[in-house]
Amino acid sequence: MKDKEKNLLQNWLDQLQQESWQLELLISGFAIFGLFELKSYLGETMELTYANFHIDFSLQVSYIMLVVSYLVTQIFIVNLLIHILVRGLWIGAIGLRYVSGDIDYKALKYNEKFIRYYKRKVGTFDNYIIKLEKLASIIFSFTFLLFFVFISIFFFFLVTVLISVIFKKLGLESNDTVINIFNIFWLIIFGLVAFDFTTLGLLKRIKQRHFSSFYLGLYKIVGAITLSFLWRPILLNFLDQKFTKRLLIAIVPYVFLITIIFPNSHIGSYEYFPTIESSPLNERSLMSSRVVNTQAFNSKYYDSMRNPDKTDFKLIQSFSIPSNKVKGPMFEIFIKYTINTERLIKKKDSTLTTMGKIGYFNNAFTSGGFSTRTKKEKKQAVKAFLAQAGTNLSTKRKQYLRDSLYKTFREEDEQALTKNLARIKNIVKQSFSLFIDGKAVPDSTISMDFYIHPNSEEKGMLCFFPINLTMGRHYLTYHKFSPKNNSTELNTFKMTVPFIYLGE
Repeated sequence: MKDKEKNLLQNWLDQLQQESWQLELLISGFAIFGLFELKSYLGETMELTYANFHIDFSLQVSYIMLVVSYLVTQIFIVNLLIHILVRGLWIGAIGLRYVSGDIDYKALKYNEKFIRYYKRKVGTFDNYIIKLEKLASIIFSFTFLLFFVFISIFFFFLVTVLISVIFKKLGLESNDTVINIFNIFWLIIFGLVAFDFTTLGLLKRIKQRHFSSFYLGLYKIVGAITLSFLWRPILLNFLDQKFTKRLLIAIVPYVFLITIIFPNSHIGSYEYFPTIESSPLNERSLMSSRVVNTQAFNSKYYDSMRNPDKTDFKLIQSFSIPSNKVKGPMFEIFIKYTINTERLIKKKDSTLTTMGKIGYFNNAFTSGGFSTRTKKEKKQAVKAFLAQAGTNLSTKRKQYLRDSLYKTFREEDEQALTKNLARIKNIVKQSFSLFIDGKAVPDSTISMDFYIHPNSEEKGMLCFFPINLTMGRHYLTYHKFSPKNNSTELNTFKMTVPFIYLGE
């Protein structure tokens, strides 16, 4: 009975294997459509995250996860497109075989040397079809193996973030010895397994009994956390054959080619037209960009010229003005709020009340909003006030006094919030200077308000000040000051861009 069931299962798998190409094409089509949508969503999410990027460990890891996911979608789109092309070629070859049968080398009337060469390299047409079928199936399997490998990497980062959040909730500082030891221990464990994977099982070949027992334990832990046990059978099936093993060896250069080399390859057309860069990659290109931007209209600094498509990845890095053409008696500029702005505020006035939280938090179980007192402190104050008012008060009178006291709390919070915001704005104003044609714009003439820019929801200040200029080309210079890490010195950033004044 068992042998019969085994034979039935074997026959079913053999039949399914022969018909699997239909499922492959169906899954590839749906997957490519979904991946294009996912790529667009990830690009938008990356921009929203990077637009207000904060030096916080959990957010750093989150951004890295988004970048990795974005690159992975590119890899899968390329892989599945290659799979569809190979599978399409295979279907075309089968159709051609039905019409013309096998290759008739004699009918070609080629030189005997070419006939022998083709027979050795190409062989029969059936052999060619079989090779195409195997290649398409391997590409399909390899794509989804790669997909689940990246899922495991994603879970590694996810666990790292969760550990960071848990430690922060427990009140431990980022330089705490316990956190450092745990992070080092976790990285060593994952690093060993990752090294073993990239070397195709080098650590598993070590015959030393104690090491193999120790490593097997680590291997099981990482497998359970990253869910890598789901794709290990496919990996082992790849490793037991020479051709598929070579394919695995090519993973790293292939990924490097798809994510780094191809996207950054360009064809130059002109020698003397300067490069107008959106995001300089190094100090040398930053210097070139700074000089070129004084003589060019870089869409990075003008709202009206910026591409509205969020996947274009043109974020506001420092400042932006509504247009390269300015009209009217008031000049408007958006100054981006950055981590350096935050550091300067904290350095200038550590007594300020914070307006939000850093890292991950959930508002479902918190009241939220600005308050100078905690919920517990307010309850204690109400309780003490009612106790002083006497014990013979009616329920209605108690409720009236309680509501009056809470109203007083809200008025106090409103006054404190107004003063707090004014102090923050005053410090932010001290963090930059503006110049028109080299002449400083007086701080007293600059008004500003908090603003979330519609470009990619960048946080910052919308500033405006009066101008009296002649019509024509002028220059705006933005000068930013920010504190250096653990130092009393200030970093400076300076950028000059042109604009055209159209008059009143």
